[in-house]
Amino acid sequence: METDPIIEAAKQDLADIEAQRHEIEDFLARYERYKGMAAGVPATPSKGDAPPVSLVTIRRSAPADKVMSAVHDILTGRGDALTLTAIFDGLVDRGVTIGGKNPKQ
Repeated sequence: METDPIIEAAKQDLADIEAQRHEIEDFLARYERYKGMAAGVPATPSKGDAPPVSLVTIRRSAPADKVMSAVHDILTGRGDALTLTAIFDGLVDRGVTIGGKNPKQ
């Protein structure tokens, strides 16, 4: 039986959307933990919490031009030197995905 390229493309799109859904769920879980920690609530994972992103999957980075453009905007907006953590946080705030085991590096 011949493979239908439209069906294959749709399946790939579905897999990409599922991966994005997991990334958003991970972000929301981290955000809730950080928000709780800022409010003084101890950071104890509950039974339903998703494991940290690094244990779930190694994410692919956004295209290099998108990352570099976002870093340029962050640095230009600041007008001063920033730490890697500050740059990484700025990228996350802009929705830019940085992949790998140690994305801040």
